[in-house]
Amino acid sequence: MSGFAPFGNFWNYYQFNKVDERLQYINIKDVLRAIAPKEGEQMSILDVGCNEGDLTIAVSQLLLDQATISPQNLHILGIDLDHQLIERAKQKSDFIDFQHDNFMVSPIPDDFLAQRGQKNFELVFALSITMWIHLNNGDEGLDSFLEKLCRLSKNLIIEPHPWKCYLSMRKRNKKNKTELPYSLDTLKIRNDVVQHIEAKLEQLHFKLMGTLGVTKWERKILWYQRVDIEAVTNKEPDA
Repeated sequence: MSGFAPFGNFWNYYQFNKVDERLQYINIKDVLRAIAPKEGEQMSILDVGCNEGDLTIAVSQLLLDQATISPQNLHILGIDLDHQLIERAKQKSDFIDFQHDNFMVSPIPDDFLAQRGQKNFELVFALSITMWIHLNNGDEGLDSFLEKLCRLSKNLIIEPHPWKCYLSMRKRNKKNKTELPYSLDTLKIRNDVVQHIEAKLEQLHFKLMGTLGVTKWERKILWYQRVDIEAVTNKEPDA
């Protein structure tokens, strides 16, 4: 993992975090089977912080291999704030819409849905990016990020960074004599950052469906699903 990437936008990311290993840690096939649309239905997926698109492309292939959805009914958006990474992604796939923008303020996901007459993405990925969002946008920015993810998604697969990852990042860059553009000392959400993320998602009416796996860096891959508030509210009481 060479070089400093202040937003987690590593150029060699899939060299040290290979796609087949990622899919080995993420039991994604069960999720895809659970949320697969009926024949003829549309499905939209969003990958936030998609880097150069390798995992996004692999997930699209897994979906198409299930043969329950045709290519014309599957719509995938990958977004990343690194322009060069997105250009690399575009060279790898014509099927996926790869876009360069800052997700925190970008209208692109909403426009993508509106163009297809949809309100939400069936599935949103936010893998290995919570620390970088937190460092660059602070505590309030982390909450705003989670709120936007939940507003856009029906299902969310998220990989929160525990606090030890923040400390390792700082130690690694101090050793390399790299001056950081942000300070960990300004953050109030610290040791309990993963618990904070989990509690925030629950507050936003998302239910933890399960832990899909644990990476070699001991980060949990969590699957959350939007709770149907109206259904819960209108549920008849038990006799």
